[in-house]
Amino acid sequence: MDLLERLRPHVTLKHHLPGRLRLRAGVGLAMSGLAGSLETLREAAGVGRVTVNPATGSVLVEYDAAVLSPALVQALFEARDGKGLRRAAALLWPGGDVSKM
Repeated sequence: MDLLERLRPHVTLKHHLPGRLRLRAGVGLAMSGLAGSLETLREAAGVGRVTVNPATGSVLVEYDAAVLSPALVQALFEARDGKGLRRAAALLWPGGDVSKM
């Protein structure tokens, strides 16, 4: 969860279709040293692939919409505060240790 909280200010949800979302990573992400951490999103159940393009700041996340609710995925990246982020993460990773995310 700490990782998600640190990543959240640096990424913006640009496009979302069930099973696929595109994030835009800001310049601050590279400067924060967290850019390589985006690939750990792959550890969530149902996430198939995370593709990071450092040249454009684009992050493509492909997931199984039958496993992960598209509404919850969207809520995770639209959460405005730590409480909303923790609530969305707990729903996405039920029973998991979201403190490491």
